[in-house]
Amino acid sequence: MSKDWEPSILGICCNWCAYAGADMAGVSRMQYPPNVEIIRVMCSGRIDPAFILRAFRLGADGVLVAGCHEADCHYVSGNQSARRRVEALADVLDTVGLGRDRLRLRWISANEGALFAEGIRDFVETLKKLGPSPIEAPKLAKGVTTRTQGGDVFAGGRSTRNLSRGELHEGGGSPLRESELASESDPSVNQVDFQALVAETGVLNCLECGKCTASCPVARRDETFSPRRTIEKALEGLAEDIETDRLLWSCLTCRTCEQRCPSGVSYSEFVRGARAEAKRLGQQGRTSHSGANHDLMRLQAAPKLKPNRMAAYEGLKVKEKAGKDDWLYFAGCAPYYQALYSELPVQVGNIPRDSVALLNRAGIVPVVMAAERCCGHDLLWNGDVEDFAALARVSAEAIKATGARKIVTSCPECYRTLAVDFKEHAGLDLEVKHISEVLAADAGALGLSGTGEVVTVQDACRLGRQMGVYDPPRELLAAAGAQVAEMAHTRGDALCCGVSAWVSCGQCSKSMQVARLKEAAATGASTLVTPCLKCSIHLTCASSGELPVPRQEVDVKIMDLTAYLARAAGLTVAAEEPEPAMAAASDKGDA
Repeated sequence: MSKDWEPSILGICCNWCAYAGADMAGVSRMQYPPNVEIIRVMCSGRIDPAFILRAFRLGADGVLVAGCHEADCHYVSGNQSARRRVEALADVLDTVGLGRDRLRLRWISANEGALFAEGIRDFVETLKKLGPSPIEAPKLAKGVTTRTQGGDVFAGGRSTRNLSRGELHEGGGSPLRESELASESDPSVNQVDFQALVAETGVLNCLECGKCTASCPVARRDETFSPRRTIEKALEGLAEDIETDRLLWSCLTCRTCEQRCPSGVSYSEFVRGARAEAKRLGQQGRTSHSGANHDLMRLQAAPKLKPNRMAAYEGLKVKEKAGKDDWLYFAGCAPYYQALYSELPVQVGNIPRDSVALLNRAGIVPVVMAAERCCGHDLLWNGDVEDFAALARVSAEAIKATGARKIVTSCPECYRTLAVDFKEHAGLDLEVKHISEVLAADAGALGLSGTGEVVTVQDACRLGRQMGVYDPPRELLAAAGAQVAEMAHTRGDALCCGVSAWVSCGQCSKSMQVARLKEAAATGASTLVTPCLKCSIHLTCASSGELPVPRQEVDVKIMDLTAYLARAAGLTVAAEEPEPAMAAASDKGDA
């Protein structure tokens, strides 16, 4: 670290009190370090977690959130929402390796200019002790400039940016896109040979029978969307029409169409490839929650980050290095999602602990990585091949360092990504299993007691149609004494939960979620068991919000498979779920 280094701080202040306090500090000529650039919002409750994560990803050393004193909010309770969000996000920053000390929350009234100035001085000193952020600021692509009225947003030579409505803005102008950030790697990473993509995915075999569109859950609800029409454009060589069409991002990549296609067209892989080229051209889908999940994944690609995942496994049998036949347990993003969506009644935070407890009961002492990162699934399926590849390489190195040759994961998306995509992008070729497969091989060792209840199973798209795993979850539930009542659409015909890779969540998604919940309730089951934490989040979001049908028609408890099995095994969970802490979305309808 250079002795001349100065920390860069992004301050996000409410209009009525904190910003006025900062203004008073200025007009009163109160001295404080010039390390902070302030963004004004009408209320601190408007500050989305995505703003904070994006600031860190773009190189901020610290972020200050400032608002009215509690009970003085001009919008009644906006600052209380801000407090819950910041407190929850601080836990995420600790786990991901940035540390909560880089995020501050302060209440400052309009006449407390001295308090604002002192707060900045203290924050600068704290950040100097911590040192520069381990996340290096990305450079802007050639020809792209950003300015604000006050000059550079970040001090210390960091890039200038503004944040508004969850996007990156050019001094209040049009939003910057990911494509306007300079690439540090091979510029051809995202470039796709369209004709090769058409050939590799079997598009040339299309018979134009229309079964894909007839089967598609999106097409049934949005008549403007048609897989067949997209394929026809591909056959006509209209690559640009496909890559600039907003409907490219509507596909769930659930592979329902591929189950019915008589010609073997791999439509989901075609869409994934087309999105990579669309992303290179500056196109992107409408991400849920202002893109917070994607920013969290991108910042984890920083090699200097030092995540700490070990708190979840306290008191359990785990190891750091693998022997010849040891499994490595890969948890995925469950700890982050519990914090990001804790205002929903979701229970996904204990999935890693429940999974390891079940493995221990089966006689398995897994390797776990303190520095585990996200697998990057959502980046890859949204066309961001470059950031996915960077994240995959860092993760692959960490996995190799353990010596493990086998991976078990409780997340279907991690399963697919580690088993298939890490081979191509990170050179990692290991045996990968879903936890249901590993546990079902010796279900008798789990000591499952008979629950006697009727349950139904959500077949996750990645686990089922993509990886072909249907029986192990049902075998484990049967071993627990549960009676599995199948829904009208099950196994290869199962309905998707309505959202893929945190993109294009809206009315169409809600309709699919309600339809699935109605199917589950119609079986008479008391619990819908899902082996996928995202299915759990999306279906819980739909069931806990406003409904277009009477609530009794979708009245079914939603529970993760590992949580259900841990309860049936009588395993105690020492780590409690956190209290509801943060708004699940900036827009009420997001899921």
